[in-house]
Amino acid sequence: MVRPNSFFGLLATAAVAFVLGSCSTLGPNDNPTVPPNYRQLLAANLSEKTDFSKFIKAEISPPGVWESPLNASASRPIACARVTVEGTFGPHTYALGYLFLNGKIEDVFSPDAVNPALGGAFAAALKNSVTCGKLSYGPFPELARPKKQTAGR
Repeated sequence: MVRPNSFFGLLATAAVAFVLGSCSTLGPNDNPTVPPNYRQLLAANLSEKTDFSKFIKAEISPPGVWESPLNASASRPIACARVTVEGTFGPHTYALGYLFLNGKIEDVFSPDAVNPALGGAFAAALKNSVTCGKLSYGPFPELARPKKQTAGR
């Protein structure tokens, strides 16, 4: 049995808080649905974060649901994207998840980020399994390498 004041009890509590952390409380006038233009919103957000000189490919998920394992009312609609870039030791793919509120991006999170203070790899695996890890992905042509400008034009 894990005592609540033990290290492992605190670790389990932190892991659950980490998984549920981005599920904020909604007000009566808030609309947490994924907006119809979510692909363009993700492309604009990722364009700010992507080094296109190393860009290889991008994929996007259809809208899904962040399913809270402990509280069904905390479930939120999400969309996720994966971007592959050329790294020092070969291609590297990273994922980002997006929560929406009132037609805008409310929160951007890394579904597989490992934070030792918040449950480490266990919490990261749990968060990924209830968010972006369960979604399918397809081509994301809205996020493409910008075309180089030719000189004199």
